[in-house]
Amino acid sequence: MGTFEILFFILVAATILVLCKCKKKAFLATVTVIGVVWLLGISAYVYAAGSARRLLHGAASRTTKIVIEVQGVANNTIEAVETVEITSESEVAAFFDALQLKLNSVFMVKSCACRGNPHIHLHDTNGPFAKITIHHGKSIRCSLWSGNVDIQNDMIPKLKRYFESRGVELEE
Repeated sequence: MGTFEILFFILVAATILVLCKCKKKAFLATVTVIGVVWLLGISAYVYAAGSARRLLHGAASRTTKIVIEVQGVANNTIEAVETVEITSESEVAAFFDALQLKLNSVFMVKSCACRGNPHIHLHDTNGPFAKITIHHGKSIRCSLWSGNVDIQNDMIPKLKRYFESRGVELEE
């Protein structure tokens, strides 16, 4: 549970204590509200991460080309861009095989402020349709959803090897 959630629960508890004259009822109401909010939050995280997995699976089935763009940034300005183009069906499949998402990942809430690197542009027969950015080598952000989703811990080395074998280093 993050700092924001703890502060929110304290605010809820204080509000209930002020509004209720009976301390026992106030305590029970506080525990109930906190429990419901917590359960709804966990359900939303699991559902959203599952949705991201489904969206990524759908993207994998239609991707015919991947363009990996590595950006060199200095002073908030993009200075250099290197690109690697992947068109082999087996190489595209290997990318999605290495990119497995955590189901219990915090989604739409936990996002860093960086731009991510590298940028992976997914193409189908009609052209580009989605963009994935890798953040700190541990999570991804995709144009198909909001926020970041964590990569499965056991798949991170495989994803790093995938990129390194193509001359791309993941930032941490």
